[in-house]
Amino acid sequence: MTEPNHLITSKTYLAPLEGWRGVVSMFVVLFHFYGMFSSTQFASYGYLGVDFFFILSGFIISRQYEGAIALRTVSFHHFCIKRIARLYPLYIISIGCFLAVNAYVLKPLHYGNAVDFGMGPNFIWRLFLQLTMLGNIGGMVEPWNGPAWSVSVEWIVNLLYFSLVWQFRIVPSYLLWASIAVCSIYLINLSPHTLHLSMANTPIFNETIARGIVGFSLGVLIYRNHLRLPVIPWVFLFCFEIVLAATTVILLRFHDYPSIISDDYIFQLFIFPAIIIISLYRKSLIGWFFGLPQFRFLGRISYSVYLLHLPIGYIFTYSTYFKHLEKPMLGAMFIMVTLGVATISYVFLEVPFRYLGKRICLKYPLI
Repeated sequence: MTEPNHLITSKTYLAPLEGWRGVVSMFVVLFHFYGMFSSTQFASYGYLGVDFFFILSGFIISRQYEGAIALRTVSFHHFCIKRIARLYPLYIISIGCFLAVNAYVLKPLHYGNAVDFGMGPNFIWRLFLQLTMLGNIGGMVEPWNGPAWSVSVEWIVNLLYFSLVWQFRIVPSYLLWASIAVCSIYLINLSPHTLHLSMANTPIFNETIARGIVGFSLGVLIYRNHLRLPVIPWVFLFCFEIVLAATTVILLRFHDYPSIISDDYIFQLFIFPAIIIISLYRKSLIGWFFGLPQFRFLGRISYSVYLLHLPIGYIFTYSTYFKHLEKPMLGAMFIMVTLGVATISYVFLEVPFRYLGKRICLKYPLI
């Protein structure tokens, strides 16, 4: 298919989507630590950022790998090496950071907030689940570093995706739609009012895995069909962006109001896919805005922001060193430190390990 010139079709880089990833990661941070800025929750929708990440992951992974997997030009080992190099080093270090904060900040100063990991068979099983990124299919309700649960889901869904594409060359779109429908019904039946209560207490399949399947499948479908997006006159594109922005603001404004079915599902199934689709248009104002350099930088360090903000936030919240800081100065310093640490993590951890993964695949092409 000829690549349309009205869309951003770069094979290696989509600036607006990277910018969006950075902004959404900050909403997750504000959801967890709004108390450093205000006495009332002003980012009550931040947990939905994970669902945006799942959709974006489905789009990016299928864009990078679907053709190669179907043509057998990438092996399972190479796929796993690259994904592990991307996900695992920071994942395991973030857990180590949380364990250190738990031992040296929470237990001595605020024992009620400390995590009791216990010992015996339960501890060994949970340690195994954490080390293998399989906590969400092992019935582990809460990972040792809270945000790491979505990394486990990402890893599991990635493996499932590779297996299906390798087996069938292409997973039929109707099967993806069916998966979205079944998992959405499952989620709505369990929790019609919010996605925030998702738990992994049921082994093999549970709410967290269902969220991952819904988001990832939506992302794959967007990738498969995005080159067919029609040319839209600038005026109509602008009007659509205004409607999308207004709808998003209204839903966020009334997010905590009771309803039959939570607008969480509207975001998950409609708003987030629409944002990704509209950001692919070259003339999109939304795409231009979130493709600005400052947002792109935030996107590059977003994985480190996402995984490291919890232990950093606990230090700021419970350590005696920051008790003299008042709101919102406390929050401003927390954000600055988080961004600084995330930048260091990206430069000295994420980038080198990604490069290492690529080098291993080049050095051992037959594995």
